[in-house]
Amino acid sequence: MEKIAISTVAQEIGSYPIAELIEKRARLEREGVKTYNFAPGDDALPVSPLILNALRNSLPPTSFYPLVRGTEELQEAISNYLSRRFSVTVPKNGILPVTGSKEGIYHLPSLLIDHTSTRRKVLGPALAYPPYIKGTIAVNGEYLGLRGPDEAPYHFELADVPPETLKDTALAYLNFPHNPTGVGCSLEYLQRQLQVAQEYGFLLVSDECYADVYFGDSPPPSLLELTQEGVLVFHSLSKRSGVTGYRSGFVAGDPEYIDGYARLRNSIGTALPEPIALASTVAWNDDEHVRERREVFSEVRKRAIKFFNELSLEFLTTEATFYLWGKALEGLSGNEYADALQKKGIFVSPASFFGEGFDEWFRISLVLSLEKTEEAFSLWREVHNELKQKRR
Repeated sequence: MEKIAISTVAQEIGSYPIAELIEKRARLEREGVKTYNFAPGDDALPVSPLILNALRNSLPPTSFYPLVRGTEELQEAISNYLSRRFSVTVPKNGILPVTGSKEGIYHLPSLLIDHTSTRRKVLGPALAYPPYIKGTIAVNGEYLGLRGPDEAPYHFELADVPPETLKDTALAYLNFPHNPTGVGCSLEYLQRQLQVAQEYGFLLVSDECYADVYFGDSPPPSLLELTQEGVLVFHSLSKRSGVTGYRSGFVAGDPEYIDGYARLRNSIGTALPEPIALASTVAWNDDEHVRERREVFSEVRKRAIKFFNELSLEFLTTEATFYLWGKALEGLSGNEYADALQKKGIFVSPASFFGEGFDEWFRISLVLSLEKTEEAFSLWREVHNELKQKRR
């Protein structure tokens, strides 16, 4: 008897591109090749002792199913963080912990789109964090990647989208500071997108997970500074505190959507585990460890910029995230350049991981120690010069 086939939706969603790189890296290491992983947004800095101690020492002797809305202490810590960071007051019924923003974003379209929905379109950047697209596919929605003009390709305007499309839109994603490029935006830009969302009545979602990884004098803004009605924002401790393995973040905004999402998540079973909630409470309450992390990233970033300039590699000048968005050696695609580096154990993320139309570009995550970064750049220089010689 023939087994039932895997669904076309599951096949279309496919694997996560970074996960495939991890498998390639493991194969190389088994073959004795030393590797340098600039691909994932997963840094090697030690977790703050403040957070570790909370995880180790605060566990109660008993354990019960966690609440989907988290503990009162965690809700208060998140609310206080939003007040300190963005000068906004968000009530507890406007806050919902998630097991990492990736999971929260992936499941969000199911709150608004089902087989009866007349609005099935999801708008977002053409160069996108993959869960925007994969979560849309999972509910049989239609993701439309948007691109701005050539002089500002990463800043699309919702006002430029045809009205008939906006009328069919359930939600739109904004992502600033932007992954994978590091590009930021102004509060005025967010205001323009909000006006369109309010006019056409769709949910506006702002992914702000890199809001605390910045290097200029102007911290990135939040959509919550404009309103909480009809909007949601995502934040995460993965980048702010370097605890990617803890899977801890939150979504905040319109209490009506938060309430609906909390009810849905009770069925999914994605409440934040109790030990992680305890550690997360401490993490959201502390800003010093975040400042210290920025200082470390800043030094690695300066070194990477100097290296790219040395190789005459074009890159975007940005003031946020721990990414550098670079352009491959002339005549090569981002994939080709990344493949050449991979053969020598250096892993970067080609633009194709995030969307179409930026084929010459790649992303480097500045997540290794300065010492490891120097080692990698020494080998990278050799690969680059060999490629350069072949193209003459």
